[in-house]
Amino acid sequence: MRYGVLLSAILFGVLGGNGFGAEEAVVLPNGWKLTPAGRHVHLTDLPLNILTSADGEYAFVATSGYNAHELSAIRIATGERVAVTTLPQSWFGLAWDKTRGEFWWSGGGAGTLRSIKWTDGKFVPSAEEAAVAPVIPKDPNQPAAVKGPFCTGLCLDEAEQNLYFLSILAKGENKSFAWGEATTDRGMGGTISRRAVDSNDPATTVPCGVRPYDVVKGRNGLLYVSDWADAKVLIVDPETLRTIGRIPVGEHPNQLALHPTDDRLFVACSSSNSVSVIDTKSGIVLETIFTALFPLSPEGSTPDALCISPD
Repeated sequence: MRYGVLLSAILFGVLGGNGFGAEEAVVLPNGWKLTPAGRHVHLTDLPLNILTSADGEYAFVATSGYNAHELSAIRIATGERVAVTTLPQSWFGLAWDKTRGEFWWSGGGAGTLRSIKWTDGKFVPSAEEAAVAPVIPKDPNQPAAVKGPFCTGLCLDEAEQNLYFLSILAKGENKSFAWGEATTDRGMGGTISRRAVDSNDPATTVPCGVRPYDVVKGRNGLLYVSDWADAKVLIVDPETLRTIGRIPVGEHPNQLALHPTDDRLFVACSSSNSVSVIDTKSGIVLETIFTALFPLSPEGSTPDALCISPD
């Protein structure tokens, strides 16, 4: 069976701004126009995750922009939105446990994860769960109350029933998440955590990268983490959560996609107009797929999402 890579761009728009129909274009802030293929379904702004049900009936879309942060169920055949639930805060990071009929959604700046059941065509949210505790600084000159983590990508190991999730730690004197000088900022960096889905025990948390974004578990049993700020994909041992390898890729690596039948890992690199293709057996980049609109074009195509088509 032949597989192909589908690339898509996340549009930073606001619902009610530039409306468009099936035959119209989306106007970007720089004046460029996009004419996406397929049918358009209106949602709130900044869709960051899209998952599909096992039977192919529904697409589940998580939006995390200026307007309401929503998880929507879209009936694919008709484009109808049949269910929706909201979070006060969210970000990239959505996992689906098909066995339990349960979603896990990253809470972003809220520093939490949210469990949401999908039952009889409806979303049933559970109580929020803290992802990792706020970081206590070693420097006595820093105040004790430090801003909590910013939760990002996550993945579920259904076989082991373990949830792996990433967080970015607040840093610097203003306790912000903005990127700065890594040699002087206090509390900088990110973490990876693991918790058993059926357990109330605290998550195991270990430092991981500088700005970790997405995480997947490969066919070889290892975890792979894209690091926004370091232009690398990190190889992580799932037992110890230690980083055991680093693979240089393009700038600003974000979403990851594993090929379902071989050992390739596709990495969208938004600031390099490219997708890096990693051989997870050898840990090297096999090829680079350029996504520029034309040869030698400046950065700007910004690939920041991908998936593998089933055909």
